[in-house]
Amino acid sequence: MAVFGLEDVITFGKYKGCVVKNVIAKNSGYVSWAVENVEWFNLTPEAQALLSATPNIYPRRRSRYGVGGFSYDDYEDEEDDAFGLGIGDVLE
Repeated sequence: MAVFGLEDVITFGKYKGCVVKNVIAKNSGYVSWAVENVEWFNLTPEAQALLSATPNIYPRRRSRYGVGGFSYDDYEDEEDDAFGLGIGDVLE
């Protein structure tokens, strides 16, 4: 079982090589997930206190459709698809 402090470097995953306190500041949701799901990942009391005091922060994802992902609101017209249904017909 590994116990990570605020100045320790994460040794796995998306934030491998990053300092724990920086990851908590950037994406506290990731650290919360790791504490809950990675059985050998634990925090010192100081790191756990900082995590508890930090609101869950999840960075906005970028997708090929732009920040926030795909939205049907991006369509200005409801052209029929191959089945003769417009976007509005599918969503209702």
